[in-house]
Amino acid sequence: HGKVSFALDTGCGRCHNEIKPADTATVVADLDAARSLTSAATPDVIAKGGQLYQAACAVCHGEKGDGKGPFADALPLKPRDLTKGSYRFRSTATGSLPTDWDLFRTITIGVPASLMPPFSGMSVDDRVALVAFIKSLAPRFASDPKGEPVVIPARPAFTAAMATRGK
Repeated sequence: HGKVSFALDTGCGRCHNEIKPADTATVVADLDAARSLTSAATPDVIAKGGQLYQAACAVCHGEKGDGKGPFADALPLKPRDLTKGSYRFRSTATGSLPTDWDLFRTITIGVPASLMPPFSGMSVDDRVALVAFIKSLAPRFASDPKGEPVVIPARPAFTAAMATRGK
């Protein structure tokens, strides 16, 4: 890699210059549609995800997903070790596995303020295949219970008593 310039929306100019982010309306529609997708992690889907991963992700996350790709040392924030099955951006409780949608969302929008670009320019099927492959890297996805999103209750209606209590 050597010295390269970075664009915040696409990451490394040498690695991701063929993957242009989709427009906002498409991203929103894809994320909404992905909520109902069920990942059929067949061997073919995982293999397709593996090919995509090697082409787009391994340079940072490593061939094995251990976060030790050839460019990892040059990054200000180290890439996630995907073999641990531990993720920061998820809708599930601390310590639990993320949902497929959580992984799809992170792949789609990237990680702002890091050099992980959005991969919203990939087809939905390709991003679903990446999710299946990424899950195959971490044994936790085969052994731990599936993570369930934390339910956030609706905000209570405002009352004068609440305002008084908050003073």
